[in-house]
Amino acid sequence: MSFEKAVQDEIKRLRERVAALVELAGFGDGPEPKRGRNPGRPAKPTGVKKTSRKAPTAARRRQMAEHGRYLAAVRSLSKADKEKVKALRAKSVPAAIREAKRLAK
Repeated sequence: MSFEKAVQDEIKRLRERVAALVELAGFGDGPEPKRGRNPGRPAKPTGVKKTSRKAPTAARRRQMAEHGRYLAAVRSLSKADKEKVKALRAKSVPAAIREAKRLAK
């Protein structure tokens, strides 16, 4: 018997043994799991298109930038100072930012 034949016989014997163990463990029941996706996650419904988000308008971009400046100015303030600035913000955001920067110094 050649070496290659002996290796093939051993592989065949091991495969049969693994199949028997899988059967004993109860993993042989049911269909094989699908490859390439998470089996616990349902597939995407067909025909559903993802809608893209509209770009913010210039006015909204200005509003977001102003809000970022306000948050940066208020971040380092104490609770009492934040309350003062918050009350001022109801009237004017730029004034609230100026006051927050003044209080931070």
